[in-house]
Amino acid sequence: MEIIYHLDSINRHLFPDVKTIDDLKKKLLEMFSFKGLSPDVFVEDNFVKIIFDDKILFKVQNDYHKAVKYAEKEDFEQALKLFNFVVDKCPLHSEAYRNIAQIKMLKRDIDGAIDSLIDALHVDPQNVSALILMGNIFAREKNDIDTANNYYEKVLELDPKNNIAINNIAGNLLNAGKLDEGERFLKEAYDIDPTYPNTIYGLAMIARRRKDYENAFMYAMDAAKLPKSVENPELRTEILKLLLIAANEYAENFDTETYIKNVVKRMEEKSGQQIRIEPDSSLSTLAKLEYSKAHNVPYNLIKYKNGSSNVMHHVLHELMHLDLIVEAERQNRNVYVISKDYHFSSFKNRFLVDFKKKISIDQARLFSVMRNVFDGLNLQVYNAPLDLFVESKIYNEYPEFRAIQLISLFELEQKNIEATNNQVIQNSFPDAIVSINKILNITASFLLKDLYSLDFRKYFYPSKKEFDTAKELFAQFKTCIKDYSPGDEYDLVIRFAEILGVNDFFEIAELAHLGNAHLQSKLPNEKTDSAISGTLDEGLSLIVNLTEAIRFFKNKTLDETKQVAFDIATLGQSGIHPDKTGYKISSIKDRVFSGKELLAFYYVSWAIAFPQMIDKLGLHYSDAYQQAKNLVEKD
Repeated sequence: MEIIYHLDSINRHLFPDVKTIDDLKKKLLEMFSFKGLSPDVFVEDNFVKIIFDDKILFKVQNDYHKAVKYAEKEDFEQALKLFNFVVDKCPLHSEAYRNIAQIKMLKRDIDGAIDSLIDALHVDPQNVSALILMGNIFAREKNDIDTANNYYEKVLELDPKNNIAINNIAGNLLNAGKLDEGERFLKEAYDIDPTYPNTIYGLAMIARRRKDYENAFMYAMDAAKLPKSVENPELRTEILKLLLIAANEYAENFDTETYIKNVVKRMEEKSGQQIRIEPDSSLSTLAKLEYSKAHNVPYNLIKYKNGSSNVMHHVLHELMHLDLIVEAERQNRNVYVISKDYHFSSFKNRFLVDFKKKISIDQARLFSVMRNVFDGLNLQVYNAPLDLFVESKIYNEYPEFRAIQLISLFELEQKNIEATNNQVIQNSFPDAIVSINKILNITASFLLKDLYSLDFRKYFYPSKKEFDTAKELFAQFKTCIKDYSPGDEYDLVIRFAEILGVNDFFEIAELAHLGNAHLQSKLPNEKTDSAISGTLDEGLSLIVNLTEAIRFFKNKTLDETKQVAFDIATLGQSGIHPDKTGYKISSIKDRVFSGKELLAFYYVSWAIAFPQMIDKLGLHYSDAYQQAKNLVEKD
């Protein structure tokens, strides 16, 4: 093993007392003698050459590699023990010293990290990783840019194409406010290695500074798809934050309405029919497609919910459902989902006992609740696999729309997590149904991770079985889309139902085989009612709101409850719209209500304060109110 030491700026920094080559030789002999080593030392011109027997290195390599594996698994305590063991046995192991420094950095022992890097560079002054890390410390922790650049420049002297050193020089230039020069270095680093996350993150930040939101978003997307860096784990969080920020900034400056009009025009040409788009405040889902042939009209109608956010994404979502229908129809593979009385009987036979344990109401009302859950469950099971195709289609065929898609999917993910973990929902329905809902929401979460590298799956708190089932469902989708032919999505619906054990709750028939009577009848799970909501049923949100109101008024006096009842009644004279938000009343300070929340508080306050007048409110909440009371009694 041969090591060369030049009397350059780096070694002057590492050996501050050294002035001449002879001083350097003397210092090296002292250092290695202290480490218990006796190398051969030669002075040649302006450098010192040291030669060791490198057999000692091979004796500790197994332990070194074990330590590296511990570090990769983020078991830093065990890794540190083994790295220290390596340098005790072999003081020549520069990389072990460098790894020790890296762990000390993560533990915020900055001075200790510098000491270990000095050891690493004493042993091997050409250890590029150690030189870069030392430069990083002086730039980020000591704010000593000149010293940092000395280390980076040494790296480039040894390796002119070292993208990390070029990247870090760019970072120092950017921090000094030299945007153009910093960008030039970043692009040079990017040309060498377009997969280094720090470089891509830097380019995204520059694009954002220049208000180039499209490139900021694209760079952030590229960075997000890269694996998490063990050396800089915090960067991953910053990249994902930037991804969402850049998406919002891009969306704010994107003409979504014109874009959607162009998609509508293309789909009208493809389908040969007019497409109408209308708001509808009565929708229980965010948007729905009413397919012309299913409703016996000469146009396709897309309805969207008034007041909902990300409307244009929901409209595009339904347009892509129409696209799938048109493509499948061309292959004579368009189908319908039908649920008949015997399907509901299968549902009742399986879950009636479980429902009775959860809800204490008379049988007629219980069957009504079960029917709503049955319809909602079928709707979700049918639409979940189709929505995977739809969102993948948007991502792949409409790349300009990705930022808007991400914002919308991110918001839906948060709502799905909230709904899945809602204790009222968990306590109101059979565990098996709640579990299916959770599995399908996690399956959608797999897609968000696959498309945009945002991973929220753990926040659904799934059991191992639930997670593995969702993983299997998503794997089935990936297999299906790989060799996709129009209509294959319906095969996947059946596969999902089989895996979830609910394939006896509906059946699929070809659209061409259904008569007009069937097409015009109300089919709650029909293809046209495609939902992109993670909840089981719209009625659940009412129960949740009523439960919150009941718990609120438990701690209030009768007079306080009456005051709230009067305040809401006064506000209600000008109308309370369920789909609006921003409602405030003086008797409940620091609370802003949505229309649905306020109506629930309205009902409960009058049910407590003026029960004899409750029927005059015009709110048909009695069944839901009784369920909510039963849930609160279980607290």
